Amino acid sequence: MKQNLKHIKIEKGSKYFNQFIDLPKTLKHSLYTHFDRNNPFISDAFLVFRNDQAVARFALYENEDLSYQNKNCLMLGSYCSVDSLAVNRYVFNLCKKLARKKSYSTIIGPMEGSTFENYRSNTRQIKKSFFFDLDFPSYYSKHFENFGFNTLCEYSSNQITDLRYDRQKLDEIQTMYESKGAIFKSLNTKQIRQEFFKIAEFCNVAFANNFLFTPTKNNRFLDKYKGILPILDARFVRLVYDQKDNLHGLVFCIPDPSDKKTLIIKTIATLPKSKFKGVATFLSRKMIQVAAENGFNRIIHAFIKKDNHSMATSKNMKAQELQEYKLYIHEIIEE
Repeated sequence: MKQNLKHIKIEKGSKYFNQFIDLPKTLKHSLYTHFDRNNPFISDAFLVFRNDQAVARFALYENEDLSYQNKNCLMLGSYCSVDSLAVNRYVFNLCKKLARKKSYSTIIGPMEGSTFENYRSNTRQIKKSFFFDLDFPSYYSKHFENFGFNTLCEYSSNQITDLRYDRQKLDEIQTMYESKGAIFKSLNTKQIRQEFFKIAEFCNVAFANNFLFTPTKNNRFLDKYKGILPILDARFVRLVYDQKDNLHGLVFCIPDPSDKKTLIIKTIATLPKSKFKGVATFLSRKMIQVAAENGFNRIIHAFIKKDNHSMATSKNMKAQELQEYKLYIHEIIEE
């Protein structure tokens, strides 16, 4: 049967908008497919039809601050598709055509504008291992690979089940940091807006040199984190300040609402050249103690870039890999 393929650009108020939003549900794909219409980087969105039936969707994202090898990149995200060679070829050829029209020679995906937004795709199809995990059909990665995209970066989520700790040693290390002026605090949930703004500003400095990082505005940071407020627990967010109330480091963890025995490490960070050297590793080990004392039997260290410091910290904590993810890149060759 001949496949009649066409696409429609999704405009505000379009009668196809709900079809675009609901396509992952229609195709019975991942639950992790929320389309964020407030994303500041979204440029265009498209729905692809085969014989008048919606079979794929994608959106393009532009961020003037994001570059790779000194070239601005177009980003392909909000991807969802049936596993069809003809459909996938149509989608990726369309994306490349649109990139050329916008004067881009590089496409990165899956990525929704920045590393603060949704990005990456899982490479294996396994039972969803924790609440925030990606659960796309594993063939999504094959789609990128089959149509000229190469691996740009690899990530993993690891689990820690050995929650033994040395209380005396941890107390001694904390005392050492305090002697150097460190002040350890938990998150102040009564002033959550101010706390998140401090964390957003801290992250913009702490991650400034990270791969593909671009700054996030305070209000966007707060907007993204509003969704986790119902499950946020101040005991599992530890902050390190100096005597002048400057934030130097943090570990940000969230209890897994799908598994009461699992704690998820979302972020570990310190300021570059902080005088509290090694405090991120200490906070990680301290969180093992906090988790064990509060009845958890597993910690997930989520979405770690495989070649950075966080991976070394994770390995030192005897972590085991649960899932891996990839981010892809395509260099357009002029025809």
